[in-house]
Amino acid sequence: MKNKLSYLIGVACLLCYTSTFTSCVNGVDDEYLEQKFTENNGTDEEGDELPDLNGDYSIEGDYELIMTCNGEPLEGKKVVMAVDETNESATITFAAAETDLESIIGLIPGANLIQGLGLKYTGNSPVPGEKEITITNVPLFRNGMNYMFKGSYIQPTYTMDYEGKIEDEKLTVDINYELTNQKLAGTWNLAPVNTNAMMEGINCVTTSPLWINWDSQVAIDPGYIEGVDNLKQQPNGIFTYLIVILGDPIMADYLPINLPVQKWISNLLKSVTAKPNGGMYAIYSYSGDLEHPQWSSSDGMPHNAMRYYYDPEKPDEKIHLELNSGLLIDIIQGFITPSHAGPVLK
Repeated sequence: MKNKLSYLIGVACLLCYTSTFTSCVNGVDDEYLEQKFTENNGTDEEGDELPDLNGDYSIEGDYELIMTCNGEPLEGKKVVMAVDETNESATITFAAAETDLESIIGLIPGANLIQGLGLKYTGNSPVPGEKEITITNVPLFRNGMNYMFKGSYIQPTYTMDYEGKIEDEKLTVDINYELTNQKLAGTWNLAPVNTNAMMEGINCVTTSPLWINWDSQVAIDPGYIEGVDNLKQQPNGIFTYLIVILGDPIMADYLPINLPVQKWISNLLKSVTAKPNGGMYAIYSYSGDLEHPQWSSSDGMPHNAMRYYYDPEKPDEKIHLELNSGLLIDIIQGFITPSHAGPVLK
């Protein structure tokens, strides 16, 4: 079974991109960089022609970028360097590279209708929820023809440390950040399946893993269902009824496999862990057998593939999820070449 969890997350995450942020605070450990410079026998010969460090370092840019974030590779980002004429300081902008989705989606059978629409995807900067992070007056330290920089960037919602090296038209940068708000951090397990939901008459929110909260006061008439009276009601009431009745063990006899729907969910997804730095990963089953799940390990899903951030206006009520472009491409390619052999995320 191709990772069904990834498909669901992928659709949801395409809806949530907000915010642009720039800065004016930069902390640099000069002593560390001077020591690093000395250890590597740095030189600064007069008359040497200075290399041009300006440009876009990314998959779509002028130069190559290798980025790690919180200890793991992070794809789909870019770094724009604006360096002074003496190569002594720079303004550095961290952002996201643009990913062409049309050429990939066009390979899906029947998806040729989207050709010519120019579908592209641009996520956030290395810090989730921030479209761009611009840091000014970053000192550059020369080592032969290579340059290094290091600093800290502190904002109300996060703190970020960064360290980079420009060598042979390639930028290697390591970023470590942590969110200020730690309310969501931890491992969240699915609620247990309640097989007595129908008898207890409780709603789907307190019943089991699967529930829907549709904020609407409009009464909807879904039509006639034999044996059901007064089904015309608000969306939450309708979904509650359907989820509860489909979760009843008796209904399993009428389903494709001998398991209630709620058990399907709990046999697909075991838990979701939200890290303090905004990374998020799931423990999920990829066995293709809903009756006998095979759980992924904590390393089965890259911790940078899916990230969360708090809503700027309602941080205590709402979070947003974003997908790394690499995972999004994997999900789309899954529709092209379905696989049942193992986990999508490694």
